[in-house]
Amino acid sequence: MSRPRSKDKAIPITIAIPTSLAMKLENELSHSQSRSKWVSDAIENKLLDIKHNPIADRTTRQLIAQLIQREDIDATLKLILQNTLK
Repeated sequence: MSRPRSKDKAIPITIAIPTSLAMKLENELSHSQSRSKWVSDAIENKLLDIKHNPIADRTTRQLIAQLIQREDIDATLKLILQNTLK
């Protein structure tokens, strides 16, 4: 008897991550753990965090710290934001 098919079929995707991050992930996983499952769980957790922690619930310091991490913030604005945190 064969296994029933999943109702939520997994689709393959290709992403690029820094080598250092890939190495950290590989060091975190045991030989029996699935990298795909781990990444899927991480995405799900991030989406849940965004859903359950709206921007209105964040402190000003948290918002500034998040802004500093964004790639679309130029160096001048990052410096201003970093000085604000001090």
